[in-house]
Amino acid sequence: MIQPTINDAVTMGGAEALLAGRYHVVKQLGQGGMGSVYLAEDTQLDNFRVAIKMLPAILVANKRALKQLKAEALVSMKLVHSNIVPLRGFEENNGNPFLVMDYIDGQTLDDLLAEKEKLTEKETIRVLAPIAAALDYAHGEGVVHRDVKPGNVIIRKDGRPFVLDFGIAREIQETMTRVTGKLSSGTLLYMSPEQNNGDEPTPAQDVYSFAAMAYECLAGKPPFTRGNIEYQIMNTPPAPLTGEAAILAAGVMAGLAKKPEDRPPTCAAVLEGSVFSRKERKERKEAGGSHPVDSQSGRGRSPSGPQGDENVRVGGRVALSAPIRTVEPSLVQVREIPPPANNQVETENVRKAVHNKVQLWEGGPYWADTNIGAKKPWKCGYYFWWGDTVGYKRKKEVWVASDGSSSGFSFYGENTPTYGKTIEDLKNGGWITASNVLTPERDVAQVQWGGAWRMPTRQELEYLRDKCDWNWTTIHGVNGYIVRGRNGYASNSIFLPCAGYGYVTSLYTTGSYGGYWSSVPDSDYHGACCLFLSSDPYSRNLCYYRYYGQSVRPVQGFTN
Repeated sequence: MIQPTINDAVTMGGAEALLAGRYHVVKQLGQGGMGSVYLAEDTQLDNFRVAIKMLPAILVANKRALKQLKAEALVSMKLVHSNIVPLRGFEENNGNPFLVMDYIDGQTLDDLLAEKEKLTEKETIRVLAPIAAALDYAHGEGVVHRDVKPGNVIIRKDGRPFVLDFGIAREIQETMTRVTGKLSSGTLLYMSPEQNNGDEPTPAQDVYSFAAMAYECLAGKPPFTRGNIEYQIMNTPPAPLTGEAAILAAGVMAGLAKKPEDRPPTCAAVLEGSVFSRKERKERKEAGGSHPVDSQSGRGRSPSGPQGDENVRVGGRVALSAPIRTVEPSLVQVREIPPPANNQVETENVRKAVHNKVQLWEGGPYWADTNIGAKKPWKCGYYFWWGDTVGYKRKKEVWVASDGSSSGFSFYGENTPTYGKTIEDLKNGGWITASNVLTPERDVAQVQWGGAWRMPTRQELEYLRDKCDWNWTTIHGVNGYIVRGRNGYASNSIFLPCAGYGYVTSLYTTGSYGGYWSSVPDSDYHGACCLFLSSDPYSRNLCYYRYYGQSVRPVQGFTN
């Protein structure tokens, strides 16, 4: 039986018109020089809706390019992330290859910007924070997108954004460029200097393109739009962001640095704007991590890396050959907590429970072995905005207060009472003491655990970072750090899971990033001091926006 062409499938309908014997084409979604895209139904999966991209004939005729595209497709099919459009297959119909991916009913960021011209900072973060998480995840898997731009971000009708075409669009584009000699100006607008120079793909190229996309969201246009764009990308600084981009400007402009080593290390860091550039990380690594704390920026000394031959790297993780003792036995008083009735959590019995604790350096406080809201050291627990004493958990895709008092909470500036308040505002409002720490009534560790438990200070988080050895690992499927004391405390350790962070109505970057609040506000009236974690040991910093949902790890005692 002769299989129908794509045109037959669109016009005929019925089983006889199935592409590759399974896809019923519903309609054409778009057409351009890079191929045509169709909406189709997979008859072998209960008519599950998919998008089919038919490749241009000029690419099909190039066997080398087609082979490379298949290889890229196989790599892309291994990426599994909630903000990446899944690529389901690379198939053929009558000798014509096509790609099959999930169909997302929505509009591209390019279309959204055409409608609105530019976005507010709130809108920009809502769209791009999940995209940053997706790109950083792919980079961790060794995959570079190579074509990050608004046209490759699609926003579903419920507001969830997705990244399209990992490596695929760029491979098609490069083949078209080789054959026709013409470069797509649409991609050039977001291209990094080294990509423009023909260098090998690196995550830093995606970081630049992501920053260029963020720049367009905030400014209403890409960094360079007129004149000799290639020259400007290589040599000219973009115009500074002003106005409503006050919070995001520093990170976005850093992401547009001409040299890869001067950019933030991740796409997420572009939106945060407060982590080390690759160049700074390299300098710290060469100096052995021995840098004084910068009290203005919140940046400080990174802990030393693996000592001697004790740690062996396996893949992307560190396997510890020495046994791990999560809690010092002499300091432990264990008691099992029965599950609370009627799904209620953090009852009075839980608050008064005995929690395990461990000391990690001489004269330091005792650290709890679990986060607030967690019953096991590897559990993430509840998420808190800074100054919150209730906490929130994810339930059926919404944030629910841990005491059951409210549902559908959104982690965003205006929703959190401490956001935007100066130090004086916080003192006058009874949020902090004269010593600039949260009052006992606002300290979630004191409120929920009672006794001598409290939130750590900024200094204690700095000491935890600088006085201990940090080893990235996975426990019970949860990524995080074993934080081990040194010298006489080398047998003592705690596990800090990378619990991700709550933003608006979603939970992002679980297993890749995480943050732990201190009781101390930052001098910036939007921020508070916390310990921000990622798998990169040189990106641990000490400041974050107060409205993000983050973890709390309580302490007992005081630092001498």
